[in-house]
Amino acid sequence: LNEPLREKKMRKFLHKTTLKAIGLTIGIAFAGSVVSAAAPDQGFVEKILRENRYFIEFANVNVSNFGSPENEKALKDANQHNFNANLYYLESNYVDSFKEIRLSQEILLDLLYDVLQKRYIEDARALLDLNAPSIIQSKDKKSAHFLQLGYRDVEVARQFRDMGYNYNRFLYSSKIRYYLDGIKRARRAKRFAFLSLIESKTPITYNTPDLVKKM
Repeated sequence: LNEPLREKKMRKFLHKTTLKAIGLTIGIAFAGSVVSAAAPDQGFVEKILRENRYFIEFANVNVSNFGSPENEKALKDANQHNFNANLYYLESNYVDSFKEIRLSQEILLDLLYDVLQKRYIEDARALLDLNAPSIIQSKDKKSAHFLQLGYRDVEVARQFRDMGYNYNRFLYSSKIRYYLDGIKRARRAKRFAFLSLIESKTPITYNTPDLVKKM
């Protein structure tokens, strides 16, 4: 009686062990397929490398003109990660290349936010506020119009800043593009500030809508 019982227990134990082994094998295979599917391929990495190069070139112009020493250091670090990403790409190591791009863009996020806020939005607003009293007193309609356009672009730049900041924290490229759009708008606001000042002091007749279109 003991022998059949022992064999029955042994068969039950072997059955459970076999099921566990099969389950483990399936789990490992599934995990491998997920990792393989999620791993970046050559085409994707090549695309975001081009994109990141554009981000760095754009940041370089703004940091070179208005950046602080801290901004310059951040740009240097971002550029180093971008260089590493290109090196890994040449070695066909697309996983590490992607990781380096992410590190580069993580630095660019903070850098471009700082440049947008402190070097463009705040400067443009201060310049417009500085011109506003004299332009209002002059009652010059064209210079007042340029001033209004400048304030409008400062507000739009703020909106781009906030949209970028509040966007999905994992989508670095999209957040960065909002900051770039904000910088472009704030840059134009500065131009409107200078135009309003020039117009208020220079009695020149020209077609304002045509000039605005050219900007």
